[in-house]
Amino acid sequence: MGHLRVYVVGDVLARYYQLLGNQVIFPMGWDAFGLPAENAAIDRGVLPEEWTRKNIQNMRKQLKNDMKLSFDWTREIATCNPDYYRWTQWLFIKLFKAGLAYRRLGEVNWDPVDKTVLANELVDAEGRSWRSGALSLKDGLGEIKGQQWRDVIQMQEGWIGPNDGFVVEFDLDFHSTDKDLQGERLAVFTKQPGLVAAGAISFVAVGPQSIFWNERFRFPQNKCGANGSRKLVVTSMGSFLGKLSVEPAASCNPWPERLNISAKHFLTTTSIPLIYDPQLRPKVEYEAAIELGTPAICERHRELSRFLDLPPPECQIDTNRLRETDTELQITVRQSPLSEVNCGVSALDHLQTVPVPEEDLPVELPLLEAPLKRGDVPLKENIEWRCTTCPSCGNPAEREVDTLDTFVDSSWYYLRFLDPANSREICSRDNAHKHIPVDIYIGGVEHAIRHLFYARFIAHFLHRELGLLPCREPFRRFLPVGLVMGRTFKSSTTGQYLSVKEIERDSSGIARMKATGEVVVESWEKMSKSKLNGVDPSEVFSRHGVELTRLTMLASTGPHAARQWNEDEILRGVKNWQSRIWRLIGQLIEFSNKSSTLWPSADQTDYLATDGDFLQTYAHIIEQVHHHYGESFVLSSVIANLQKLTNILLKHSREGERCMSSRTYLKAMADLIVMLHPLAPLFSCELWRGFSLALCSAPPEALNYLYAAPDWCYHLVSIPSLSWVPNQASSSSDLGPLR
Repeated sequence: MGHLRVYVVGDVLARYYQLLGNQVIFPMGWDAFGLPAENAAIDRGVLPEEWTRKNIQNMRKQLKNDMKLSFDWTREIATCNPDYYRWTQWLFIKLFKAGLAYRRLGEVNWDPVDKTVLANELVDAEGRSWRSGALSLKDGLGEIKGQQWRDVIQMQEGWIGPNDGFVVEFDLDFHSTDKDLQGERLAVFTKQPGLVAAGAISFVAVGPQSIFWNERFRFPQNKCGANGSRKLVVTSMGSFLGKLSVEPAASCNPWPERLNISAKHFLTTTSIPLIYDPQLRPKVEYEAAIELGTPAICERHRELSRFLDLPPPECQIDTNRLRETDTELQITVRQSPLSEVNCGVSALDHLQTVPVPEEDLPVELPLLEAPLKRGDVPLKENIEWRCTTCPSCGNPAEREVDTLDTFVDSSWYYLRFLDPANSREICSRDNAHKHIPVDIYIGGVEHAIRHLFYARFIAHFLHRELGLLPCREPFRRFLPVGLVMGRTFKSSTTGQYLSVKEIERDSSGIARMKATGEVVVESWEKMSKSKLNGVDPSEVFSRHGVELTRLTMLASTGPHAARQWNEDEILRGVKNWQSRIWRLIGQLIEFSNKSSTLWPSADQTDYLATDGDFLQTYAHIIEQVHHHYGESFVLSSVIANLQKLTNILLKHSREGERCMSSRTYLKAMADLIVMLHPLAPLFSCELWRGFSLALCSAPPEALNYLYAAPDWCYHLVSIPSLSWVPNQASSSSDLGPLR
C-alpha cells in the first residue's frame, strides 16, 4: 500500500498538469538489483534473474492494467539490463578518474546476515541494518579477534573513550633566540581535520593554564611591567559569572593576545599564529585548553581575529559540508559489477586498480546455472569470468568481484528516462538541458537521506565536471510521501505479532485473542509482512474497485503525513461522496428525459448568475483546488473542496427545473467533473458520459460554453470520453454500477 500511495500521488499530479496543456514526462522504471531480490530468490530456490523478471512482469500488469496508472511506458527502464548498467559503470569510471571514487583502508559497517558492507546511511540509529535488522559490526584491517580478547577490548575501549576526532601535530617556530625550544611540536585535537587540510585555520588558541602562556612568549609591548604588578579584572568562566579577582597581570590578562610563537602548517608550510584566549577552558579535566581557530564557521573566532587583526585563512569554506560517504560494496551476483580490474604486474609489488576502457563496457554479469545458497559468492567463484587481461599492460589480471550499491544505479535514472534508447551516450546533452531539472520528485521520507543524497551528489558531478547537466540541483521540488500505517496487534505477554484473523473484539470494543481471550496490544505501525499488518492492494481492488481505493488513499490526510489505513471508516465517507455526485448526474438525465432541452432559452433568467454567495464560493473553490493541485500538493484538500462543491450543487438541485436550466449550474457541474478527473479518471469519464447524454439535444453554443475552457484551467483542454449520442434518452441506471 505504501508503493500504491506514491504511485497514485504521482499519477494525480501528472494528469493535472496534462489537463493544463503541459507535456508531462511521467515514466516508470525498475530498481531491480540488490540483496532483497537475491535473498528472496534464494528462499524460493529460483534464479535471481528469473525471480526479478517475473516480478517486473507482474508489477507492470498491476500498474498498467489493474491500477490504470498513466505512466509513459515507452520510457520504461530496468537497472538490471546491461544497456542500463553499462552507463552506471561508465559513471563509476568517471568518478574514479576524477578521484571521487577510490579504495582505501578504513572501518566499515558489516552486515553479518547479508554478508555485505553497509554504507552509513543504511545503518539506523541503533546500529542495525535497514534490510536484515542485524546489528552491524565494525570491521577493520588487522583488528584483534576472538573471544579471548573480548574483555581486553572492552576495557581498552572504555579507557580510550569514543573516537570522535583526530589529533594533528604542528612544528612550532619560536621567534626568539631560545635554541633549546626549537624542534618542539604542538598536538591539537579536532573533530574537523578537513579544515586543517583545507588551510582554513587562522590561529591556534591556548588557555590560561597552557605552558605557552608565559612571559617568555609575549611580545614586549604586551607585557605589563614587573610580574608583581597587580590589576583588578573581570574573569569569564563559561557563562560570564562576573567574578572579581586580583591576580598577577601575566596570569590573569582579561584580553586576548597574540603570542611570539607560530605553528607551521604541515601541508602548506605557512605560519599560523598562536594566541592567548582568556576564556578558553579544557572540555575534559585532563585535556589541555587548546583549539584551532576557524573564523569561517565560528562567530567567536571571527571576533578574536578582528580584535587581534589576524590575517584571513588561506581559503574560505562553505559551512554546509558534505561528508565523505562509503559506497556500499557488496559481494552479490544481482548488482552492477565494478568496471575495473586488479593488475598485479603493472604495479610490481602491489595490486593496481585499472579501469576498464569505456569501449569495453558493459562488464556483464555471468549467467547462473543453478539457484544460489546462503553464503555463495558467485562472482568470486566464477574463475572464467574473474580471470582477464589488464587493459593497460596486457598481462593477466582479475576482475573486481565487489559490486556497487543499488543507490548508485538509481542516482541517475531521472536522466536515463529522458533518453532510454540512446546507445551512444548516457543521455544526449540536448535532452538533458531541455528537461532538467525534474519539476517534482516524489518518494518516501527515507529518500531524503538516501537516494536524494546520492542523486544530488551525482548531479553536481555531471554538471561541474562533465557539463552534461545545465544546473547542479537535479530536482526543483521534493514531495516526501508519508508511510502507510497498518493496525498492528501484539500479544501483551510474549510480544508476538498477531494477524487480524486471530483477533476478535468484545462488547466494549477491546481487542482480544480468539484462542485465549487475552487482551492484545493494539497500535499503528508501518505496514510489514513481519508485523502481519500488511494489506494486499489487489484484494482491496477486488472488493471496492480501483477508483474508490484511489480516493480512499488520498482522502482526509495529505500525502506528506503518515496514512493510517482504516479501510472501513475512510472508505464509507468517500463512497457516500461518489454516490452524491452520481445522484447529481442522475437528476440531470431524469430531467432531460422529461424536458425537450436542459439549455435555457435566451429569454430565461439564470437565477444562479445573480447569486453572489454562490459565485463567490464557486470561485474560491476553483482557486483552492488549483492551489492544492499545483502548489501545496495536499490532495486531501482538493477532495474536501470538491465535496463542498458537490454539497452546494445538491442543495441547489432541489430547485428542480429552475436549477437544471441554469447555465451557471451546468457550468459548475462540468467543472466539478473535470476537476475530479486527476483524482478518479475512470469515475470522472463515466460521469462525463452521463453528463453528455443529459445534454445530447443542447444547441452547439451550449457545448462551446460548457466544454471549451473550464474555468479552473489556464489553457484550452480536450475533455476525455466526450461521447455524444443524439436523440437518445437514458436513465441513471444506464451508466452501469458504481465502482
